[in-house]
Amino acid sequence: MKLKPQERGALAIELAGARVLVDVPIPRTAVVGKMRLLTYGEVKSIRIDAHKATAHLGLQWPALDATPEWSNEIVTRTLALAIRDPADPSKPLASLSEWEECEQDQLAVLYLQYEDHAATIDPIGKLASLSATDIIEMRAAAKKKAPLLLTSFGSRKLASYIISMEEHPSS
Repeated sequence: MKLKPQERGALAIELAGARVLVDVPIPRTAVVGKMRLLTYGEVKSIRIDAHKATAHLGLQWPALDATPEWSNEIVTRTLALAIRDPADPSKPLASLSEWEECEQDQLAVLYLQYEDHAATIDPIGKLASLSATDIIEMRAAAKKKAPLLLTSFGSRKLASYIISMEEHPSS
């Protein structure tokens, strides 16, 4: 339930004013938006809408969570709400249908930036769990000296990997 401006209490006003906006360039464009983290209510709404959009798959949780369609819906809907118009951050930079016109790599980069933004707000937050495959792939990327490949893992996974180096010495 979204509150009307006159119904907002001191906490809602304070929270809205405390949002941290960061510049975010849209890859391969001259467009720069302002990114903010989503509220609990927005995340809840995104999950409900994504579930409706993927209902045609006939899957339920947790199988649905493993599909690329679900991930794409979550990413696209998150960016549509999180990236704001720099001239007026109360407005989205683009509509959901406009975000759906982006290429997968553009969306992936922006979503990683969203996750990194969340990590800067909560730098001590839960470290990402690493699978054996993650560790193997990160070692291979490090040996290749491939910074773009390494950044694709996101800062939390990279931090977890570096911390785990003591636990999983190179073989």
